[in-house]
Amino acid sequence: MNKYYIIPIPNSSLRTILAFCVGKADTLRYSIDGTKAIVQTRAEEPAVLNGITSYTLAEILPIVRGALWEKDRFPK
Repeated sequence: MNKYYIIPIPNSSLRTILAFCVGKADTLRYSIDGTKAIVQTRAEEPAVLNGITSYTLAEILPIVRGALWEKDRFPK
């Protein structure tokens, strides 16, 4: 099952995180202020994401539909 995580940006572990995630840095969905990004994984939670809240698609959609996130980078 896919899991989604909201990570702080800049993030010194971003390269490691992206190794486990769907997409690349230029395809992530970023907050409008550029301080957060959403990453998606398809496998078990990688250790680099331990301690970061995971969300299902149903849980993350209402968050990203808010005014604080870029539009047009997530399913409608």
